[in-house]
Formats: sequence, structure tokens, C-alpha cells
Amino acid sequence: MTTQKETITLLADLMGIEETEIKAEMSLDNDLGFDSLFRSELAMILEERHECLITLEEIRALDTVSHVIDFICKIKKASKAN
Repeated sequence: MTTQKETITLLADLMGIEETEIKAEMSLDNDLGFDSLFRSELAMILEERHECLITLEEIRALDTVSHVIDFICKIKKASKAN
């Protein structure tokens, strides 16, 4: 599964919507209705899946679906290096 597909599946499950409704350019807050609770859930899921720690600043900096995709790529790259 590609990182983009993985991310879209994760966000769709988290938001309770269809994967086809999510586009990379969408805003997490304005288009998907993300709030601090969803951000916390996203951080916990990513930390568990990728065995890493995610700071509050990192999760708050994610503005769009594509930012989440890039962030997950960064996490995967860092875990491979360790």
C-alpha cells in the first residue's frame, strides 16, 4: 500500500467518511472538520503504527492531507534509518 493510500484510508476511517471524498489538497480543518481531538487521535495512531513519538507542534503543523502524507513518509524514513 502506498503512503498516500495508507494516509487517505487512515483519515477516512478517522473521520467516518469514504476514501473517495478525500483529496491531497484538502485542508484538515476547513475541508475535513479536524479539531484538536482528531489531531490527538491521529498522533496516537501514527505513534502506535510507527513506534515513534510525535510532538504537539508536529501534529499542529499538519494543515492538509498532503502534509500528513509527507509527514508519514518522513516517519517511515526515520524508522528505516534506526
